[in-house]
Amino acid sequence: MKIVFDTTDQRIAIAYEHFKENGKKVVKYSENLIENGDICVFSPAKKWGKDEISRLHTDITIIAGAINDEQKVLLDSMRIKYINLLDDEAFAIQNANLTAEGVLAILLQETDRSMYEHRILIVGVGRIGKALAILFGRLGLDFTLGSFSDKDKIQGNFYLCPCEPKGEFLNHLKKYDVIINTIPNVVFDENNLERISQDAIVIETASKNCIEDVNNLAFRYILAPKLPQKYCLRTASSLVISKIEEVLDD
Repeated sequence: MKIVFDTTDQRIAIAYEHFKENGKKVVKYSENLIENGDICVFSPAKKWGKDEISRLHTDITIIAGAINDEQKVLLDSMRIKYINLLDDEAFAIQNANLTAEGVLAILLQETDRSMYEHRILIVGVGRIGKALAILFGRLGLDFTLGSFSDKDKIQGNFYLCPCEPKGEFLNHLKKYDVIINTIPNVVFDENNLERISQDAIVIETASKNCIEDVNNLAFRYILAPKLPQKYCLRTASSLVISKIEEVLDD
């Protein structure tokens, strides 16, 4: 058994070097190098295609990110054990915390005013939205949580901030200087886009853009993928290393 690393992701590249230095049998990813019993490690952001899965070796273990139901059925039929890093609550929360730190870095880099002067909207109250709320709350920033669920209105009580549920935030976009999207879906249609201030910046942390057509926007739209490895690379890679060690010890 060996560990196969897709080192195109910097986090995985550091994990490869870690296990190599510790005497483990490791190789860099190539389809023709995989054998029965191997553990294959890919980026948590890895996007799988059906053809790529079909070419995988059977009877292996894969550590990577989210997959859909169709992909899971195919993997099961190939006797591939699939470990979704983002199903591990501890990993997902720590990864969200690092993402929040990356958003803060962008906020400081991409604006010319103090962060305390901004009115900030966080769209979505999932792991990343919650991590942002905790971080911003500790810093004393002026922020609001926006969601599409009526249940989320209570979140403001936890984070001591305003909360606009059921899409109510869409009616007040003009007042925000910074909008941070965490929902992997189209949030802003043509009508909503017109409500965003031309001086605002929209930071996209989700895997799917919240704006369908990003051409000719009146405001700045900043794509912010893979923030943990961009701003907290060593810490982000340590999360992957810990998960691999957990699998090896199992």
